[in-house]
Amino acid sequence: MRNMRASLARTLAMGILAPLMLMICVAGPAAAAQSVSDDSGVVAGAPSAVARPLAAVEPHLSDAVGTAAAAPTADGKGFWTVTSRGTVSVQGDATSYGDASSLNLKGSIVSIAPTFDGRGYWLLGSDGGVFSYGDASFYGSTGNLVLNAPALQMVSTPDSRGYWFVASDGGIFSYGDARFFGSTGAWHLNRPVVGMADTSSGSGYWLVAADGGIFSFGNAAFFGSTGAISLNEPVVGMASTSDSRGYWLVAADGGIFSFGDSQFHGSAVGDAPPGTVVSIVATGDGGGYWVIGNDGSIYAYGDAATTGGGAPPTGIALSPEYLGETSAIDSQSFSTNDSVHAVNGQNYSQSVVGTTWITGNPLIPANIAYAEWDLGRNYNFLNTTLGLDDTSQPSDVLVRFQIYGDNNLLFTRDISLGQDVPIHLSVEGVLRLKLEVTELSGSTEDVQAESVFGSAQVTP
Repeated sequence: MRNMRASLARTLAMGILAPLMLMICVAGPAAAAQSVSDDSGVVAGAPSAVARPLAAVEPHLSDAVGTAAAAPTADGKGFWTVTSRGTVSVQGDATSYGDASSLNLKGSIVSIAPTFDGRGYWLLGSDGGVFSYGDASFYGSTGNLVLNAPALQMVSTPDSRGYWFVASDGGIFSYGDARFFGSTGAWHLNRPVVGMADTSSGSGYWLVAADGGIFSFGNAAFFGSTGAISLNEPVVGMASTSDSRGYWLVAADGGIFSFGDSQFHGSAVGDAPPGTVVSIVATGDGGGYWVIGNDGSIYAYGDAATTGGGAPPTGIALSPEYLGETSAIDSQSFSTNDSVHAVNGQNYSQSVVGTTWITGNPLIPANIAYAEWDLGRNYNFLNTTLGLDDTSQPSDVLVRFQIYGDNNLLFTRDISLGQDVPIHLSVEGVLRLKLEVTELSGSTEDVQAESVFGSAQVTP
């Protein structure tokens, strides 16, 4: 029966593959000129006229107590859901770090946004209040402001040092290192904005309206929309592919619309009761997705692990590994056993460390340290924080951090004392992972630099 429904949904959705566009918007001076700011660092679009009452087209902003939003883990092997009362639930490899269920909230919780390493998340209230858990830092909110339209979704920057959230009039609020690229806050919209997704670089974002109209800002490219299609039920959310070259839209009846390089894996039309779907969560490889209902129901398609309600998922083989707990196959001047090191005032356990110094003798390359691990092509991501141990000398020491996968350079950054650089790096299909550090200037044989890969972990 599900295959029959999926086939029907695929047939209904095929019309979206033609290049249909209601409107495409690229951020420019006109949009930026309409923004306003306060001394907290917020940037928001001016209000727009909304053609229809919000409650009529945006089910997950109603007063009903139920699942309001969902967000994926870093490796796409699980996800969090949150109810309008602030209760957080986990699926797959997601971990709970607390929730807002015991708080006296001014508005309903409408969104959850995880940090890049999956060790924390933010919750967003409809009044723009922000609640931080785990390693998520607070960068500001609109909780003390009166919004022209309710906030409805939050996304974080790639390094989790900032975040955006969007209101139903398309106003964008930017905090931390999140940059403002434009908004629809000053425009007349046919239908209100209902969702948001950012590009993998953090240099752009899409907004989606209830009619499926797509608004592209920064480096977010337009791949199509349902703005010119008569929908059975309104669009309620979107998710982008990992390479930012496509996106999915989901409607309240579970209908799925695929654009760009996103693939259609089935829909929840006929599986989910009409008007109950609130979110879509894509798997890490884009080979599937979960469709989330406001009653907590979960509908899985493609390679998404099958779950039901609050039941634990099945079919997921998870074995994240700290590099310091596995044996390196080769190393030079590199401590590959778990250790604790302080970087920029923060302690990192399960760290691996390269020690370097400048000898002045080209025959003794002590300024280079490296270690190499056999990943067996079994892992998709490397999560770690890079930096120099706070005891490294002298204070002007400079080290180049490089990461290789099968001799291909995947990452490089020059880092000085007092900097910390969190990364979430794809190592999909990599057999040999090599961490290498090269001291560029600073220390001597008597005073050495310790280059830290803090809490270095690979995940499937």
